[in-house]
Amino acid sequence: YLVSPATYGTEALCREFGFHNTVLEIGYPRNDVLLSDAAPKIRAEVRDRLGIAAEQTAVLYAPTFRDTMSSNDHTAAMIDFLDLDRLTAELGDDYVILVRGHAFNARESARVGSRGTIIDVTDYPDIAQLCLASDVAVLDYSSLRFDYALTGKPMIFHVPDLEQYHSEARGSLWEYEPTAPGPLLDRTDQVIEAVADLDRVRADHADAYAEFRRDYLDLDDGHATERLVKSAVLGRRR
Repeated sequence: YLVSPATYGTEALCREFGFHNTVLEIGYPRNDVLLSDAAPKIRAEVRDRLGIAAEQTAVLYAPTFRDTMSSNDHTAAMIDFLDLDRLTAELGDDYVILVRGHAFNARESARVGSRGTIIDVTDYPDIAQLCLASDVAVLDYSSLRFDYALTGKPMIFHVPDLEQYHSEARGSLWEYEPTAPGPLLDRTDQVIEAVADLDRVRADHADAYAEFRRDYLDLDDGHATERLVKSAVLGRRR
């Protein structure tokens, strides 16, 4: 089987993977937790585990890797476009930055590391739990934006290399801007300003966010696992 997360992706997934068997157009089972009744409890437990106080705003910073910083097909140094020290200094102790490196970054010995209000969560085993624990995400081209949007929390896109990424690196199967319902920013100071005023980010991008969820997350409703079991397990038994 091939599990398709949304109707828009089915054709492209089959084409790119050369897949000709049964497609289950059911949404992503892994994302059910983001919409579950247990989400608030998980959020509280993870924040307590990471040492995030109830009154602190948790920022999930999760950039993808860059081909230009890859030494092979399995590792890559983490980008340094965002000045994390300046970010934490100007935001202050009311904010915590959760730095989540890509799997390629995790295979590098050099890490951002945890210090002050920066918590390196690259090795944290469950990204969905980090989505629940955070209050806003600073992303770039990672597909994590499709998962994070299910939380309804604001997303900020730090993309100083947008043109280069799409012309010289991996690029995307779809036009990027419609799949990034938040401010597209170049500089650290712009990110700081946006994180410090999340109400404005929500208001300015509410329509784009709603459109993004309608067009790209049409199947995720918290019951994908149930549909998977019915189709792939119980269906075969019948």
